[in-house]
Amino acid sequence: MQGRIFSDQLYNWIIKDMPMPFPSLKETAMAFKMSVRSIQARLKQENTTYQDIMNRARRELAVGYLAKPEYKIGEVAYLLHFSEPSAFQSAFKKWTGVTPR
Repeated sequence: MQGRIFSDQLYNWIIKDMPMPFPSLKETAMAFKMSVRSIQARLKQENTTYQDIMNRARRELAVGYLAKPEYKIGEVAYLLHFSEPSAFQSAFKKWTGVTPR
């Protein structure tokens, strides 16, 4: 998967830092000791965006949580920092094509 090294580093860093709130682009830039524009430029070279990486992380975490019967949809929405369960359900359906049920 050559060519996506930086975006994979960002993704892994985001996943590792959960369940804290997802970092903003500015917080990420500070953690990586880079400017926001430098991060955006690096991601653009890899044909992705910060939002794409955030969505990927949220999707993967959601799938993992939902695979465990002890997690309810509302709890997963809360863990992934959605404003409400319906927002999580809409995002999950957009990501996967199915509802989280």
